[in-house]
Amino acid sequence: MKKALIFDTYDQYQIRIQYIERALKNCGYETQIFFADFDHVRKQYYTSHRNNVSYIHSKAYQKNISFSRLYSHYDFAKECVKTAERYHDVDLIYVMVPPNSMTKEFALYKKKHPDVKLWFDVLDMWPESLPVSKRLKSLGNPVFNQWKILRDDNLGAADLVTPECMMFERELRKYHTYQNMHTVYLCQKEHFQKTDISVDEELHFLYCGTINNIIDIQLIGEFLWKVRKNKKVVVEVIGDGEHGRDFLLKLNEINVPYIFHGYVYDEKRKEEIYSRAHFGLNCMKDSVFVGLTMKSLDYLSHGLPMINNIKGDTTDFVNQHGIGMNISLSSLSEDAEKICSLTQKEYDVMCENVRNLYQKELEEGVVVSQIEELVNML
Repeated sequence: MKKALIFDTYDQYQIRIQYIERALKNCGYETQIFFADFDHVRKQYYTSHRNNVSYIHSKAYQKNISFSRLYSHYDFAKECVKTAERYHDVDLIYVMVPPNSMTKEFALYKKKHPDVKLWFDVLDMWPESLPVSKRLKSLGNPVFNQWKILRDDNLGAADLVTPECMMFERELRKYHTYQNMHTVYLCQKEHFQKTDISVDEELHFLYCGTINNIIDIQLIGEFLWKVRKNKKVVVEVIGDGEHGRDFLLKLNEINVPYIFHGYVYDEKRKEEIYSRAHFGLNCMKDSVFVGLTMKSLDYLSHGLPMINNIKGDTTDFVNQHGIGMNISLSSLSEDAEKICSLTQKEYDVMCENVRNLYQKELEEGVVVSQIEELVNML
């Protein structure tokens, strides 16, 4: 049996790695998974570990935008390569990117081991997607440029590069020609809900996910305020975060009733909340560089149309497949009017479009099969 090593700085098992592992096993690979032992979200070391994962020590840090974080990632990348060097019978190495230092260190590994297949999976883009102002990015241009070059100059060493959305692929292809690059979307198990809810009397909006500094609370608030002028509105919130209180204060300010559930881990309860919703709120600040988010995927996997302002793939999905509405600050009045005037038939068609798109592009079986095809080509 062939052997594959999987390296991920973050614990992305539920989001991505479980599907990578499944595809590799289906292609005849025995897999060994390695994660960092540091939780990059909570900024603390894990107290419980996954049974099927080995952990590599990662240096702690506290601030997301800091040299200590960069050094932590750099040191972890080196430790990953040291770990890979201990395996003499490996056939393929999968590396999640970012951090960008992983591309450099494994590009060096590839030079020493040209017969080992190398696969870079790009799930985010640094510094493009950093939640900082364009002015700050401009002031820090030399640092940000070097950070970007660290990724771009080394991606080509891989036998396979898989951006998680077409927006990332288009950006990467601006500077290099990658013959071995193929977009592979995020995926999730299907959780479709019943769509026999009326849009006549009121509209239920759902926000699900972390409420952090990249969520456009102001845009969401202004949109809901304009909708509320013409129709009864209710908002349900699953999740929380550093700006959770700000979000609830905004809903209070515009006099929109809400139900705050906090974090919900029970799938049945979550599905019950989803079943009452007409639309998922999928709005991030303009500076965010991402084409498809886990939030989008969560909404779509439950058959829920979206109120969206995320660029790239998600905007294209909405425009081309009719799975919700793209909104912008410059057209909020018109956008709100369109949502309020939706007929039941138009809404039902929207829900059907969500199901069709999800089953064609984003359902777990579809994506795993796509990964298998790419692996078999190596």
